[in-house]
Amino acid sequence: MEATNQSLLYQLAFLSHLDKTSALESIKTQCKQYVDKSSKEVLIETSVYRFVVEVSPSDLMDECAGLCNKLLNEPLKMVNLFQEVVHSIVSALELLPSLVSCCQLMIVVRLVSLPKFPRNDFICPHCGAELLEDVHCRILADKVVANVVSLEALSPGVTNRRFQSIPIYVRDELVAMVTLGGSFVVLGIPVYDHQESNLGLAIEANNILPVTSHYTDPVPVLLPDSIQRLLIDRHASPWSIAVSLAYIFASEVCPPPCFFRLKLGLLLVLMTTGELKKEGKIPLSILAVGVNDTIIHRLLVYAASFTDRTVHHTTRSNLVASVSKDPHGTSTHCVEAGSLLLAQGGICVLGDIAHLKREKDVLRQVLESGKLTVTIPPKYSEGLPQHVPHPLQCCIWAQNDPTFAKKTPAQPGGDLFTHNYVGEEVKTLADCFGMVFFTDSVDQAADAYAEQLLIHQTLSRAIDGTSTNKPSTEITEADLRKFVESVRHGEVAMTMDAERLLQGYYVAGRRVRSTSLHGTQFPITAMSTL
Repeated sequence: MEATNQSLLYQLAFLSHLDKTSALESIKTQCKQYVDKSSKEVLIETSVYRFVVEVSPSDLMDECAGLCNKLLNEPLKMVNLFQEVVHSIVSALELLPSLVSCCQLMIVVRLVSLPKFPRNDFICPHCGAELLEDVHCRILADKVVANVVSLEALSPGVTNRRFQSIPIYVRDELVAMVTLGGSFVVLGIPVYDHQESNLGLAIEANNILPVTSHYTDPVPVLLPDSIQRLLIDRHASPWSIAVSLAYIFASEVCPPPCFFRLKLGLLLVLMTTGELKKEGKIPLSILAVGVNDTIIHRLLVYAASFTDRTVHHTTRSNLVASVSKDPHGTSTHCVEAGSLLLAQGGICVLGDIAHLKREKDVLRQVLESGKLTVTIPPKYSEGLPQHVPHPLQCCIWAQNDPTFAKKTPAQPGGDLFTHNYVGEEVKTLADCFGMVFFTDSVDQAADAYAEQLLIHQTLSRAIDGTSTNKPSTEITEADLRKFVESVRHGEVAMTMDAERLLQGYYVAGRRVRSTSLHGTQFPITAMSTL
């Protein structure tokens, strides 16, 4: 009698939990795929009715602590109890045919929150209980194995640390939620991973949720005081604030007067990284061309540290993806995401594009189409090769040293506007980048002055650890990071003046390029003015 009363209390508590959350409406919605409520017509003839019920353990704990404890420690018994509750709901509301019995309902419980994964001998830090696998709850079904790593592995500034990937077993409708390079919160339990004679750790996914602001650092709402004072001081001109920020940006890497336009372009791209994952948005790519490749690379790496995710591409890694045999034996092949897929929502620093060798054609196709294509060879696809497209959701930053570019007699000149030569092999790629910055000036005196500033800053830092070329301003690096983080998550609206300026620049550029071979009435210097 006591057990019956306890079971009834649990059923009432679970029913109350469904009513307070959106789970009850979800059950009603799922019934519509089986029966038309208005005409009572059976849409799908089946002997098993499957329902997915999302449960928050924290909310269930507030409703009934004993029920939450039973769910986490004896899930099989609680699923049977939930089955009875759902059957009572669909029967009372006449959502399914009256002949449907309780045994015909299949209840899948998806947890929406759990404490962080325990590493120390799988001991719960709250109650001290040991985490054990319930073998009776093993799911025997087709699965997809996804190897995941912590988000910290792709965070800028993380060095001298090694991150181990963990295989995740994904089944049923959760498979559609997993994408290459995506960010997710996985709720599940640890299981043994058997690979031939090796025994490892894996996670059986119970639910997969997208990464939201609940799992990340909050976005600064208020701008730093130093930035607000700068805005007040520069309010007379809409360009002055951008010029001032670009002047002081990355002063720790190179003196303020050096690489000014490149810094301005990097800041512009950083402001747009908050919209990279929105549908239809094309990332803005940057190519920096100059002989001082060391300082340019440091500048790109420093600017990329202002984003949440940064991937530095090397010749050992793949640009898009690689396909190999599945070591788990669950599929015919395994796809490993490359640098561009792993850098979703952030920056992919390629380095010198002259070193890409065989991947130059792949990079050109990605920049022109804005899409990544993963090709599965015929030996894994059992027939013709398969091409799986993915949207490009990262900004590509690259550099090139024109010193090694070979000039041909047929092409003695350089770029139409800057008169810089990058070589025919690199020029085809340079035309695909959204912004190309030539850091070498035509005026040799200006380059010599910039070299002197760089040498002076390097020697000063080596001697006393300070930089004498640092601008006298109250804006610190921390203030700049807060400003970039706040702005890149905001909504940007373009004014009519800005649209007319861009349209004028685009039309002028088309007019100059189309008539440059036959002579033009439009002065090239007007492009610099625009």
